Amino acid sequence: MLWGIDLGGTKIEGVILSAASPDAVVVRKRIDTEAHKGYDHIVSQICSLVKLLENEQSFTFFFKLIKSCFTFLRIYTKKALVFS
Repeated sequence: MLWGIDLGGTKIEGVILSAASPDAVVVRKRIDTEAHKGYDHIVSQICSLVKLLENEQSFTFFFKLIKSCFTFLRIYTKKALVFS
């Protein structure tokens, strides 16, 4: 399976494609970005989208990996803002 996430100003779209046939969409989901609510909310929206995709395919490992990456990004970004 191939995963993709398109983060835009008004929507976040996620897709899972078949690795054997990348033109074949297995799952596609779209949610609002709600960018006016800030960075943490956007990250939360991405995690929610990944969870929606995961629920369709039961990929718990992938969700845990993405969640860990975004947790790191939140911590790193806040530290970068504090130290800059």
